[in-house]
Amino acid sequence: MRRYRLIIGALVLLLPIAFMVGVLSGQADVKANPSYYQLQTMDRINCQIDYACGDDPYCRDVFVEC
Repeated sequence: MRRYRLIIGALVLLLPIAFMVGVLSGQADVKANPSYYQLQTMDRINCQIDYACGDDPYCRDVFVEC
């Protein structure tokens, strides 16, 4: 029983540490390449607007102004 408590305790300690390492490495990547991530985000937004509006220029203008 003590062995399982040690394993669970180690997991409880290591999972938040692994999560923070992942978050910080992703944050460093975004800070190193901000223009890439901005362009990627804008491409996703444009794809969603194209899907929602189609060829309607008024609809597209409304979304762009928001």
